[in-house]
Amino acid sequence: MKYAFTLRNGLKWHDGQPVRSEDCVESLKRWGKEDRFGQLLMAHTGKIVPVNQRTFTLELAEPFGPVLDALGKPSTNVPFMMPARIAATSPDKQINEVVGSGPFKFVKDEWQPGKQVVYVRNPDYVPRNEAPSGSTGGKKAYLDKVIWRYIPDPATAADALAAGEVDWWRSRRSTSFRRSNRPGPPHTPLRSLGRRAGSGRTISTRHSTTRERARPCST
Repeated sequence: MKYAFTLRNGLKWHDGQPVRSEDCVESLKRWGKEDRFGQLLMAHTGKIVPVNQRTFTLELAEPFGPVLDALGKPSTNVPFMMPARIAATSPDKQINEVVGSGPFKFVKDEWQPGKQVVYVRNPDYVPRNEAPSGSTGGKKAYLDKVIWRYIPDPATAADALAAGEVDWWRSRRSTSFRRSNRPGPPHTPLRSLGRRAGSGRTISTRHSTTRERARPCST
């Protein structure tokens, strides 16, 4: 059986280079060497090759039912895509350059290990033309900046939320809260913003002009 994958038009890496099928092929090959599910998939794969700049194929050597489950797994190790030059890094070595293609860019200069991680909106991102659904579907970025802050003490995080120093907090009991200026309870339960974060982490956000202004938030 053969699977064909076609990239959307206009996709770019955060360094401005176009996303090509070769990047995806090399990314999957690297992932297939370090992830157990990936190893099983690759053991059943005859070849995975680029057809042109926007299309690549994965051809099985023998039947393997959960192909799409493996490629779409949402937890460690996720088969993230990266430029081919970075994917060429040996699986037993750490990736030191963060270059993705998603709706937000990692801001290395503002990264403070153990304290905060900062992301800014990627103006070149091309979302899928469909409604979001969990980790799939169209991902439209409505925030100009997101700052994930780490506050290990839940009491401190709760005080920051109540004081308006943060807008969103994922509590240690896996309950999500946000601070809202709209009528109603000041702490409104809501589902996790994107992928689930570890307990004790906090985020600061800056809304774009398309949405109401928000102050830092915590998770």
